[in-house]
Parts: sequence; C-alpha cells; structure tokens
Amino acid sequence: ATAMAAIVLLAGVHVVRTPRIEMAAGVLTAFATVTASLPGPPISVALNDLEAKRLRPTCAAIILVVSIFGFIGLVATGNFGADEVVLTMWLVPGIATGLVLARWARPHMDGPGFRPTVLTIALVGGFALVVRSIT
Repeated sequence: ATAMAAIVLLAGVHVVRTPRIEMAAGVLTAFATVTASLPGPPISVALNDLEAKRLRPTCAAIILVVSIFGFIGLVATGNFGADEVVLTMWLVPGIATGLVLARWARPHMDGPGFRPTVLTIALVGGFALVVRSIT
C-alpha cells in the first residue's frame, strides 16, 4: 500500500490528508515497524504535504512512540533477548554517522527536491516491506 501510494503521489496526484488517512498511516506504521523495522514509509506518505521543517520532527516523534510500544511488545512476548541486543549494537555506528551527517544535510533538504526524495524513499521502503513479508 505504501509503495502504491508513493507511486501515485510521485505521479502528481494530490491527496487530501484526512483523519482516516492519518489513522491508516498510523496502523501501517505500527505494522511496518514490528514486522519489518521500516516505520517511515507509511507515515511519510500520509504527511507528504508538510514542509520539510515540520515533516522531519513529526515523523520522528511518531516513529519513536511506535518503536517504544513495539519494543515493549517484543520484550513482553520474549522476542527480544541477548542476541537482539548484540544486533542492535551493530546499528549504533550507522546511527551516530547519520546524526553527524544530518547537521550538514538538513539545510540542503528543504528545497523543491525534498518531497520527491521522501516519496522515493517511501517507495523503496514499501517495496522492501513487501519483499520482507514474502520471504
């Protein structure tokens, strides 16, 4: 659904954001977070009309909340243990690098290419979610 929505939006179709669309995006974000660790695409498609300065922190806050609940669910069901902690630690260098590079990249991301970039990333993430779900 996310990939299809990104294709439609990249084609230039204007979708009006409604509470129903926001709710569906929230549900898809939660599902994508827990099943494939890809929370960004559904919510970024739903909020694609926001300017960059509002989209980034809004998506970050939503993803943080969904991730916390997903983590609690994984721990409560015994699906997050020592192996997952080790795997998580492998992500730390990439996260740190991303945080450092974001200071430089953020000012360059507010131009007219921001929306197509976000939608393209959502498209790729949507396809990745489909592939991950199938395999």
